[in-house]
Amino acid sequence: MGSVWCPSPGGVINPSIRNALRHKTFRLQLPVELHTISPLVEGIGATTTTSQSCFRTPLVFLQMNKADLVNLVAARTELTKTDVSMVVDAAIDTIIDSVVEGKKVSILGFGSFEPRERSARQGLNPKTGEKIAIPAKRVPAFTAGKMFKDRVQG
Repeated sequence: MGSVWCPSPGGVINPSIRNALRHKTFRLQLPVELHTISPLVEGIGATTTTSQSCFRTPLVFLQMNKADLVNLVAARTELTKTDVSMVVDAAIDTIIDSVVEGKKVSILGFGSFEPRERSARQGLNPKTGEKIAIPAKRVPAFTAGKMFKDRVQG
């Protein structure tokens, strides 16, 4: 369970501070049981807790980048980080190349990647309010598979 920030054991946190914390991403080393970010805690006069008593949703979000993924896969498979990095790079490049060619890439239980066409439409310039033409384009899309969705929901 991640950390939740509380001003005091039963206190109420300023809504603007809560919003600021909700929209920040803190990189935590995995595995995480309880991680404190002392400068942030001291800066807002908060304490840390693992209970969900202060907020309905946790305020510290975990983010994983490619290096973190390589480290975790290397630890699980006992392969070297160099080998895992080459495999991850090759898999990503293969998926990108296939989608660029217009192919759908399906990974059973995980999801599928595919190109989608966005039609041309009319938009507004937010600064001037002037109508502008937004051209049609092709974009990549990901759809999570059933097993992935079920595991995320718990």
